[in-house]
Amino acid sequence: MRENSIRILAICALIPTQLYADDNTASGNNIEMKASEIGSYDSNPLLISNGAKGLWGSKTTPELIINSNNGNSKFDLDTSVVENIYDQSDFDSTDFHGKANLEGSNDRWSAGLQGKADYDTTRTSELTTFNLNLPRVRRLGLDAAPEFSYHVSPLDTFSVTSSAGRYTYDNSAFVDYDFYTINPSYSRHFSPTDSAILTLQTQRYQTEEGPNNTTDSYGPTIGWQRIMTPRFSTTLTAGFEKTSQDSAIATSRSTNLNYTFKGDLAYKDELNSANAIASRAHQPFGNGTEALVDSFALKGTHAINEKLSLNAAAKYDAAEYDSVVGINLDHQFNTNLGLSYRVLPNFDATANYQYTSEVLTNVSGNIKDNAVLLGITYHPPADAF
Repeated sequence: MRENSIRILAICALIPTQLYADDNTASGNNIEMKASEIGSYDSNPLLISNGAKGLWGSKTTPELIINSNNGNSKFDLDTSVVENIYDQSDFDSTDFHGKANLEGSNDRWSAGLQGKADYDTTRTSELTTFNLNLPRVRRLGLDAAPEFSYHVSPLDTFSVTSSAGRYTYDNSAFVDYDFYTINPSYSRHFSPTDSAILTLQTQRYQTEEGPNNTTDSYGPTIGWQRIMTPRFSTTLTAGFEKTSQDSAIATSRSTNLNYTFKGDLAYKDELNSANAIASRAHQPFGNGTEALVDSFALKGTHAINEKLSLNAAAKYDAAEYDSVVGINLDHQFNTNLGLSYRVLPNFDATANYQYTSEVLTNVSGNIKDNAVLLGITYHPPADAF
C-alpha cells in the first residue's frame, strides 16, 4: 500500500540513512529497540483543494525489532506503535504497524512468507484522500505474501511469488477491497553478471462493499538483470497484459490490452546509494477504483561523514483508468529532502522537508502541501538486550 507525504517523512526520521545499521546476516538472535519523538507541521494534511488548515503536532514511536538467523532458516519481526497528538484533536490517533518475514532453504529449494498489518488512518495510508475533508478515517490493512523457488540446476530456477491483501475502512466514503497476485516465473543465469527471467503475471482487484468492481489482469513479461560493475546494476522487465473489468457502473464488461514495464538502475558504494526507477503497473485505490499507474522515481543517500548523512527523493505518478467516474487521482509529484546527524552514540537528530503537488479528476486546480518534521531517535546500546 502506498504512503503519503507524512508517513514517508516519518520513516526517514525514524530510520536515519547510513548512520545506524545492524548486521543481521550472521547466525544468531538479535533484539533491538528504538524510540523516536518527532515534531511536525503540515500545511494541507488532507490534501484538499480548498479550505486547508495547517496542522501542528508530534509523533511518539517505540519500535521493537527481532531477528533470528539459524543457517537455513530466518525470522524477522518489526513492530511499532505511533502516538499522534495534534493541535486539532480530530487528527489524534494511535496507530499500529507490524511486519514479519519467515524464510527457509536448502541446496535445491527456498520458501518464504511475508506478512504485514497496519492499523492507521487514511491520512497516512493513502496516496490521496480524494478531496474528502475527513481527518480520522481508520484503515486496517492485512497482507500476506508467500513465495517458493526450486533450483532445477545451478543455472535454472522455477519460482512462484504471490500476495493477498484485504483493506477495510470505518467510513463508507472509502471502499473496502481485496487485492491478489500470483506470478510463476522461470529464470536463467547466462553468466555471473547476466540473467533473464520470464514471468506470467496475474492479479485481481475486487471491492467488498458499494458498487461492484472486479478487475482481472494477466500477461507475460520478460526481464534482464545485469551487474555492470561491483557498484552498478540494472534490472529491466517489459510485457503486456489483458485486463477485464466488470463494474456495476459500466453497462458491459470491458477488456483492454496494456503494456507494462519496470526498470531499476542502482548504484551503491561505501558512502553513497542511488536508484532510478520507472514502472507501469496496476494500483488499487481506496475509493473503489483501480488504475494503471506510470511512476518515475529518483532517490539517493550520501554520508558526508560518520555523523552526518543526507537523503533525497523525487517521484512522479500518473494514473490511467479504463473509465473515469467521480474524483480520482490524475497525477502527483512528490519530493523530499532529509538530514540525519549523530548527536551522541545512541541519539540521532533528523530534519525532513517534503513538497507534494497533485491533480484530481473532476477537481479544478492543483492541490499543494508542504510538510516539515524535526525529530530525535534513541537507539539503546547493542548489548543492552
